[in-house]
Amino acid sequence: MIFFEKTNKMSNFFLVLFVLFLVLTLILFASSQFTEVLSYNFTNDLRGTVWMLISFMISVSSLFVGVSLKYLIKEANHEIHLLEERIKRNKH
Repeated sequence: MIFFEKTNKMSNFFLVLFVLFLVLTLILFASSQFTEVLSYNFTNDLRGTVWMLISFMISVSSLFVGVSLKYLIKEANHEIHLLEERIKRNKH
């Protein structure tokens, strides 16, 4: 991963962001009456429920972006190594 240090740092950032927002989601889920909102359409704690859903969506999208960037780095490094081998073969 010599060529993709910034992308690797961004990927690690998104994975840490996933963990932080997942913890925030669990905390908000424990403190909200989410089951009452689903069962009875009870909207007293609607703001807490919306924050929980938003933090869950951010955590899932952060996980998706972080894993996608890791896969992109892996594939790009593989392609670079293949190109290096092809160049070495053509020189000889």
